[in-house]
Amino acid sequence: MKNVTETFELTGQQLLKEARSSDSSLIERAPIQGTPFEVVKEDGKWFAAFGYNKLTEDFDEMQDVLNWMEENHWELLVRVITMVVQTIDLHKMKMMKEAHDKRKNVHYPDGTTNADYQNSNRLGENVVDAIEGFDKN
Repeated sequence: MKNVTETFELTGQQLLKEARSSDSSLIERAPIQGTPFEVVKEDGKWFAAFGYNKLTEDFDEMQDVLNWMEENHWELLVRVITMVVQTIDLHKMKMMKEAHDKRKNVHYPDGTTNADYQNSNRLGENVVDAIEGFDKN
């Protein structure tokens, strides 16, 4: 094992070669048979995961993770549901941002843009004016 100063002296190619030849891995994964979950070992600690989402706290042994999962079905279910809801919410926020970004250069019939309305203190009145402008055309 090289010390910190020796590591900084290595080139990128040398680091890559050493990493590929190393017998150790920083992350180890093992699927849990019959489930969509896996146990992951990272920095010497084990935890349960679903995809990229960590579902449990850290344990010293893999068997401790499996025991916790066996004894805490309801807690595990709540954690998975929470993760799914957060993922859906994140996706919705991303979609809303994309839709908002597409509307950044909207031009209204009165010659103004949505930027004019965003900068106005009369936002509510301007929206009504814009709607009435669409009705007139």
